[in-house]
Amino acid sequence: MTLHGLRRVLGGVLVALWLGLAPAWLWADEVAPVGEVTFAIGEGHIARGSEELAAAKGARIWIGDAIETPQGGHVHIRFIDGAFVSVRPNSRLLIQEYQFDAGHPERSAVKFTLERGVARAISGQAAHAAKDHFRLNTPLVAIGVRGTDFVTQVRSDSVSAVVNQGAIIVAPFDETCLVGGFGGCATSRSKVLTAEMAGVIEYGLHQTAPSIRPGIPKSLDTPALVAPEEASAPPPPGQAASNVTSTSASTAATSASAFAASLPADNSLVWGRWTFMQGHLNAAPGDSVSVPWNQASAGRSPTVGNFYAGLFRTENGPVTFPGSLGSASFGLIQSGVTFTGSNGAEQAASATGGLLSIDFATSRFNTQLGLTSQPTGPVNLQSSGSVSANGYLASQAGSPVVAGAVAQDARRAGYFFVLPGVGGTLSGLTLWGR
Repeated sequence: MTLHGLRRVLGGVLVALWLGLAPAWLWADEVAPVGEVTFAIGEGHIARGSEELAAAKGARIWIGDAIETPQGGHVHIRFIDGAFVSVRPNSRLLIQEYQFDAGHPERSAVKFTLERGVARAISGQAAHAAKDHFRLNTPLVAIGVRGTDFVTQVRSDSVSAVVNQGAIIVAPFDETCLVGGFGGCATSRSKVLTAEMAGVIEYGLHQTAPSIRPGIPKSLDTPALVAPEEASAPPPPGQAASNVTSTSASTAATSASAFAASLPADNSLVWGRWTFMQGHLNAAPGDSVSVPWNQASAGRSPTVGNFYAGLFRTENGPVTFPGSLGSASFGLIQSGVTFTGSNGAEQAASATGGLLSIDFATSRFNTQLGLTSQPTGPVNLQSSGSVSANGYLASQAGSPVVAGAVAQDARRAGYFFVLPGVGGTLSGLTLWGR
């Protein structure tokens, strides 16, 4: 047995004894991984003992692994209980413990440590069934959950977090809140943040206790890239009915004829918005491109997306784009653009034309897009980046955020963009053709 394997087993022994589990379950993590990489952009890797492995799609995740991302890198992981974790650029996340038994989910124990950077966590069965056995440690505070979707940022001297759904409890480490513990710490210095509070909880070295202030910092809002399955993850058990309003139900019931009329003649690529998860019961201001995700996903597979929408692609067998396709130029077919002010208010904006060039031989793309809004006036987006073998587009570091995909026949393409500026951000969805 390797040293890494021994460490995993000993960790399982201690947690199993603490939870009173049977010996047969105690060894489960030695013979099976606890998660799998479902989406990856950039040169992320998995640190496993003395090994360094590529964090590519399909890579298995074990207890003791650390996921590390460089500038521009994203790694998304699905765990054995259905939980999702998104590791953002310049981050390191350690999987300290992940014990889950589907037959006894109340005996679960999960612990992560976010050593630096940003990560988003969407709870799975383990955290829902055993809330007091889930913990996200950071260098300064412990975070516990109450059926939650939350984003955490760790800097050298502070920690910040926001909640998209549910609630978290944040407590600084001290003699009553120990690094080695599980669950949230209910101490005299702990604070609770709920999604309804629409704020950010912060703790710095100069503070005696965490503080909560209104608004969400840009570093924790609208991340550059989200795995489609992460954005469309189901709500916690028992919450779906109370969260779906009559408005969203009527949106989902849009007639087939109206849906078809909203699409271009070639509908091999369709933008579907995550209406339930993101609170947009209808399209955002300026968005005339997307449809509800359950319609966009009909007969199509998800590719890339952000917190608002995902791009769904018709796929007939494996999708690959050989270099023999050469270079292709695409013109803008449809776009939906929104300006979001620093106060969070949204208003319609528009695209005034542009160009997308993809070179399959060199696996590179370049794009420029004219944008305009009442607050900004004319603005030009220019971005470039890589094209993967399966046709995914990802902007390089230093460029405005662009991520998209090419249709299987290479006749259509689409991408979303995020362009921060003075006073707010321009973001949107595009479809291109040739």
